[in-house]
Amino acid sequence: MVEVLTNRNRLTLMAEVDIDINKAVSLIFKQFKLVFETLEASKKPTINLVIPCYYRLQTVLKRDIADLPAISLLKTLVKRDLDEKFYTSIKAIHWLGCYLDPSFRSFSFLPTRTTADVEFKENIKEDIKKWAVEHVMTQTEEDDTEPPTFRRRVEVLESAETNDFLSGIREEVVYRENTSITTDKQDLVLKEIDIYMATKLATEDIDVLVFWKKHQDKMPLLTRLFRRIGSSQASSGQSERTYSDCGLTVSERRANLDPGTVENIELINMAFKAGLY
Repeated sequence: MVEVLTNRNRLTLMAEVDIDINKAVSLIFKQFKLVFETLEASKKPTINLVIPCYYRLQTVLKRDIADLPAISLLKTLVKRDLDEKFYTSIKAIHWLGCYLDPSFRSFSFLPTRTTADVEFKENIKEDIKKWAVEHVMTQTEEDDTEPPTFRRRVEVLESAETNDFLSGIREEVVYRENTSITTDKQDLVLKEIDIYMATKLATEDIDVLVFWKKHQDKMPLLTRLFRRIGSSQASSGQSERTYSDCGLTVSERRANLDPGTVENIELINMAFKAGLY
């Protein structure tokens, strides 16, 4: 800063700077910088961190009796913008992603100072169960193929297409009705939620990927749900960086590259940057 102001012959402005205010402002926006860097990470899930980051910033912007008037005003204005732009962009998928992170599953960071706060927290927990069931029920049939159930025939069924004289006593494959599958799956999701909430966390479980890999056999539906939701990034930062890289690949001299070739080049570049080559 001194060098910049010196080059512009404006060093006298430093004398007018309030060091205490400058320090307080720096501390506030340092937290914002950490939040932005966290949500723009590209090598790990971030959709689960959106809501915790919002409430973390709420804590940073909480007014204190020791705040200078200028800092108090700054916090008020920034908090207003945070609520108008950040909170209004929070959707059900963010709450569900946060819930599927075992280190945030109890929503202990939510305020409980008032009755309204407590009701909001309880309502969110109930909504989470509904959203989880809805998301699981909308998964593709390829992921959700049910094993066939069997029943013994009671009567001999005549068929013109077969001369198998034992067909009347063979076990017939009978697929469950859709309503039965739906009911069973809803029950399974709710059961897995109970198991999830009762599972004790180990030190390594703070890594959400490690947790779901370790418990995928015990909670297959929730694991699949996490894979589906966790693959969505909280920020468009990485996609924008990839788009910029594509702009370097598809230059004026290479404007006729096949889309598949461009994709392969970018995948190789990303793998190289990740140390896979």
